[in-house]
Amino acid sequence: MVKEAVQKDFIQEVTILSTCNRTEFYFVSANTSPLINWVKEWYNDNLKRDIDFAKCEPYTHQGNETIKQLFRVASGMESMMLGENQILSQVKTAHEHLLMSSGKTPLLNQLFRDAVSCGKAVRTDTDLCRGAVSISLAAVELAKRIYSSFQKQKILLVGAGESAELTAKHFQENGATQFSIVNRNEERGKRLAEKFSAEYAELSEIPELLKQVDIVVAATHSKEYLITINQVNQALNARQYKNLLMIDISTPRNI
Repeated sequence: MVKEAVQKDFIQEVTILSTCNRTEFYFVSANTSPLINWVKEWYNDNLKRDIDFAKCEPYTHQGNETIKQLFRVASGMESMMLGENQILSQVKTAHEHLLMSSGKTPLLNQLFRDAVSCGKAVRTDTDLCRGAVSISLAAVELAKRIYSSFQKQKILLVGAGESAELTAKHFQENGATQFSIVNRNEERGKRLAEKFSAEYAELSEIPELLKQVDIVVAATHSKEYLITINQVNQALNARQYKNLLMIDISTPRNI
């Protein structure tokens, strides 16, 4: 996207901040009218998303409001879990990509450098991030309210992205050893399964897995439900209504 953008005469600088639940485009431009329309067209054409922007208008900021937005993001104020720390490393990564990109980006470089400094200051000088957690850790903490130990629990992770990996990591740190990984992309799913000595399964195997596992965490970006009410009801009947904890941290929801 960056290579295409810099070829437009109305775009001087560009970078992308992509996290588990947001995609933000940052531009330096003297003419925002064609810019916004171009972003919408690029988003649908290249990401194969059929979005009706008339019903789902993206938020836009200009000038000082753009600075405030990035500072709020870096500080964890726009996160699903207020004050979470993961977002700051993601802002740092976006800044690193900006530095490695071809072309001069003095304004965005300064903006992201200041945003990282702001995020650090908020975490050091305020109580906003005290006790803050990621959504993945929050899922594990919720499971700990139900199960005193994860050593014997079978855990199904639907997804193999960053959130799923963090969730597996937190479960493992709390004693979990029995994982199953389901993911649409087989290569990515198997790679995560290998990292946690887990079993890899296809999406089509979810109904059968629901009959066997104790905990399910969905963490994908699928636009459709991957676990349906019919699948859950069938699984509960087969389990003779043995407890099944299901946690959905997907965006949008997948259960």
